[in-house]
Amino acid sequence: MIDRATALERARERAAQLGVRIDEARVAERTSGWTFPIAQGDREKPYPRAPFFVARTDGRLYEPPTARTAQWLDAFDRTGAPPAPPKGLTFLGDGPAPVVAPRPGTLREPGKP
Repeated sequence: MIDRATALERARERAAQLGVRIDEARVAERTSGWTFPIAQGDREKPYPRAPFFVARTDGRLYEPPTARTAQWLDAFDRTGAPPAPPKGLTFLGDGPAPVVAPRPGTLREPGKP
C-alpha cells in the first residue's frame, strides 16, 4: 500500500518525462488509488490526455485511455486491475494507448477526395 504523497511523486515523475504538469487542485482519490489530471495551458494546444492513475495497492502508474476514462477507472475500482482492452484494438510500441484500425473503405489514396 502506498500513500497519496508517494502516488503524487510517481505522477510528477511521469509528467516531467512528458513535459507537462499535474493539476494538483484536481487530484481525486478513488477506492483503488488516485487520479492525477494533466494541467491545461502547458502547451500551445490543449493536452488531450486522460489523467494518470496510481494504484493504491502496488503503486503502479497507469495511463488510462483517453476515450471512456471514467469506465476504465470504474472497472479498476471494481476489480483492482486494469480492464482488458476491447476486441479489435491494436497496440503499437510499448505504450498502453490503443490505436483503432480504420474501417474498411474509409482510407483514401493520397491526392484523391
